[in-house]
Amino acid sequence: MRTTTARRLSVMLASLTLTVSVLAGCGDDPTGGGTGTTDEQPRSTGDEVLAGSMTELFAQYLDSDTVSEFERDVLERAAETGTIPQADYDEAFTRYQQCVSDLGYTETWTKLPSGVNQVTPPLLDSQEAADRYAEQATGCATGTIMLIEALFNQQQVNPDLLSDSRAVAVSCLLEGGIVDASYTVEDLDRDLEIPPEASFDVSDPAANACLSSAGYSIAVQ
Repeated sequence: MRTTTARRLSVMLASLTLTVSVLAGCGDDPTGGGTGTTDEQPRSTGDEVLAGSMTELFAQYLDSDTVSEFERDVLERAAETGTIPQADYDEAFTRYQQCVSDLGYTETWTKLPSGVNQVTPPLLDSQEAADRYAEQATGCATGTIMLIEALFNQQQVNPDLLSDSRAVAVSCLLEGGIVDASYTVEDLDRDLEIPPEASFDVSDPAANACLSSAGYSIAVQ
């Protein structure tokens, strides 16, 4: 039997797609909530934005005193050019992966069309071990990939900087012809309540890439 589960990413969950948690609440407090674990989702119609431009969004995070030296170097360049290059994202991911490897974990990953790496955690033999891995992987992500990936992902998949990640997912699904033109964020909410009964195949690679890029982790077994 195939079972499917869906849940919002917090800081470090089934895949390393950290956009939602890092950028949650960015509008009023752009440096707050960066390592938070809230699952509360914005209820906007998709008209609210995270910032006026990518350059403005990068600059907001430069005001934080919690960014690492590596993150600050990347953000300073990004604030000048208006973009985080793939090479800077790849360097951040390499630093994260080295840290995880040094702790004895072997992860696998798939590069999404956006250029973001979707991580599959190692198979572990107990919930205690899984919890320990999640905590340690989050520590590795902090100061390396967490913030850089969140911003890079926004740049790649959300050029309009919509604050409602549901709207980002729906836009991608519509553009890919995966859902019909009448599909809304409310439809997405309903589909992800019981993914096996969704109006589209959540296991389809294109659909899964849309959901992952918007911060949803879908596991199909």
